[in-house]
Amino acid sequence: MRQTLRCSKTGLQDVDRQRRKRRWKKQATIWAETAFVSLPTLKRFWSRTPIRAESFIAIVEAVGIPNWRTIAEADRDFQQAPELGDFFGREEDRPTAPKSYQ
Repeated sequence: MRQTLRCSKTGLQDVDRQRRKRRWKKQATIWAETAFVSLPTLKRFWSRTPIRAESFIAIVEAVGIPNWRTIAEADRDFQQAPELGDFFGREEDRPTAPKSYQ
């Protein structure tokens, strides 16, 4: 699992709906206490700043979203990345490059 997570924009809307059902404010002390996080962490969650994965999961579970993966921002999409065969050049550097780069 990644070390930090942040909420997607649509995920934040889902969290907001769940929060309103509970009648919690975005910075509700009861929410922070239920998730065992600090209020500044909850504030970072709302600003979509990456936070520790454990805190992220606790925040969304506390508001009633059982599957944090549905609202976490997806990893970078490499589907649009060019094929490796399209890269060329720097052959002169290849002998000096570490084995892990070759």
